[in-house]
Amino acid sequence: MKTQRHKYLVFSPPFSGHLHPNLGLALHLSIENEVAVVSTPSAEKAIRAAGLRSIIALKTRENEVQAIANPGVRVKNNPYRLYKQLKANLGLMDDLQIETQDILTTEKPDAVIVDFTLPVAGLIAERRSIPWFTTLSAPCAFEGKTGPAAYMGGVYPGSTAFHRLRDYLHRKTVRMFKRLLFVVFRADLKRLGIPSPYYANGNERIYSQLRTFALGMKEIEFDRGCSSNFSLVGPILYTPPVNGISPLFIEGKKHVLITLGTHLQFMKNDVLSLIQASARTLPDVVFHFSYGDAESSLFEANGNVHRYGFISYADHLHRYDAVIHHCGTGIMYECIRHGIPVVSYPVDYDQFDNAVRLKKAGIAVHRVRPDRLTDAIVEALESSSIRAASSRLRQSFSNYNAVHQIQREIETLIASALTPAEEARKESNRQERV
Repeated sequence: MKTQRHKYLVFSPPFSGHLHPNLGLALHLSIENEVAVVSTPSAEKAIRAAGLRSIIALKTRENEVQAIANPGVRVKNNPYRLYKQLKANLGLMDDLQIETQDILTTEKPDAVIVDFTLPVAGLIAERRSIPWFTTLSAPCAFEGKTGPAAYMGGVYPGSTAFHRLRDYLHRKTVRMFKRLLFVVFRADLKRLGIPSPYYANGNERIYSQLRTFALGMKEIEFDRGCSSNFSLVGPILYTPPVNGISPLFIEGKKHVLITLGTHLQFMKNDVLSLIQASARTLPDVVFHFSYGDAESSLFEANGNVHRYGFISYADHLHRYDAVIHHCGTGIMYECIRHGIPVVSYPVDYDQFDNAVRLKKAGIAVHRVRPDRLTDAIVEALESSSIRAASSRLRQSFSNYNAVHQIQREIETLIASALTPAEEARKESNRQERV
């Protein structure tokens, strides 16, 4: 029986692929603890819709935050674009560092939970002897000692000497690039409390050394020899309540959802054109194209192609026969939860790594060329092997309870990490809050 009530701060960027799982975790922790979510202004509505307290950071810099995530081009592993993205990110971190210090002083949390894109918040907590933990919605991004590296275009694991050499060179390339970026931005990173990209034991400094909670399934992820602070706990799927339009389902028809998430706005109309071409040859299939904008009330039907501003996965995904998606982690695991076959259409970031995981699991038609999209849709709708594999993974999904495991591990680690002096400090903080 839990007797001690903790206070947690959860730091997250405002983008749904990061914010929603962190809200799901915060909501669970708030049942027995005091919890606040720290994010930028565009996240406030979702945080409040979840029934959680919000603390707003970077109030005057929302446009810069959005521009980093939506640069208007595919970043992939292009060195120059990655450099520009990091430079823009670091331009925000000085302000975030100052604001985080003030927030920690005011709030006096027992522990801090930090999205993997905001390590500066965790490192500041560490300097104040406050335990911090990382949530990682892209498990493939965590470096391992074996197996394929992430951000190399989506690489399958292999067992031959050639595959081992290839993976070794890829891992070295990733490390060399990170070290190079550190040299270029040395002054900025040191000012943020990051004296080097790696600890002496080889672990990356941007992740909590107490525990990094990777929000994925072992049935999907590759074995990559990750360090002991890496804990694969399962997905956290949560969508804040949205008063949106309910999609139109037509009796006797099959329905396919097309979603590229909340980023990648520059790609969406191009993909819509491909869908419209396929739809003309598949009159018995209704296509629902979602722009991923929770503020939009758009609905437009043109034949068997319906355009929506937003379709809630939580409310409607279970009704689809197949989904065409960009292999973002959120929609990937939503489809697994419901056992829905997939046509993978990765565009950027870790999506290519997720796509190869879906193919290896046998639940997706993989990385389809535009001229094969129609055939891929038919295969996803009719393939018995894909449907059987999807059903098996759906059963595996039900074995995970990430929020319970995270809460249990955090409470155990907090208790074991406290020295008598730290316990006295935390007790003093609790007395001040009473």
